[in-house]
Amino acid sequence: MKGGWREWGAAAATKTPSAGMNYVVTAHPADAVSHALVSNFISEDELDLIVSKGSRLVIYSAGPEGLQPFKEVPMYGRIATMELWRPPGQKLAQLFVSTESNKFCILAWDGSEIVTKANGDLSDRIGRPADSGPIAIMEPRCRLIGLHLYDGLFKVIQANPSGALDGEAFNIRLEELRVIDVKFLHNYQEP
Repeated sequence: MKGGWREWGAAAATKTPSAGMNYVVTAHPADAVSHALVSNFISEDELDLIVSKGSRLVIYSAGPEGLQPFKEVPMYGRIATMELWRPPGQKLAQLFVSTESNKFCILAWDGSEIVTKANGDLSDRIGRPADSGPIAIMEPRCRLIGLHLYDGLFKVIQANPSGALDGEAFNIRLEELRVIDVKFLHNYQEP
């Protein structure tokens, strides 16, 4: 086939000034919002809007002029859950993020940049991923983080009073297999 794309591609490859081939493509970053949270993440005086778009976090600062883009943070993985975490005595909220590959991190603002306070892997060797998708919840007193990632299991990550994660995550067996949502009750001594 004379003049076909194969012949043109080969000709274009030989006519380039460098020995290597270049491949240039424009890609539009994801713009569908999967999660959105409002908190005092950057400043204790103003509210911030934190939005997840695929594998990116976009932080908007709310001011008198409205929402202004503040920071965009790429994540290594598609964001599955996103929750706020404010340990006792902290003025700024921290952000708990887990990905579809069951990795997690806790992000915080230190005054000049976003830092990772904790990270880890939540995967288990056995278990079927939950049909309703992953669920992450924070205990109201920030003593633990609960996750429903697999049918029949509820994963718990404990924290000490300063907000630092404490020890290994462990699973609690659930008799109910079809979990739609999970919540912690307020005003109880034990979660």
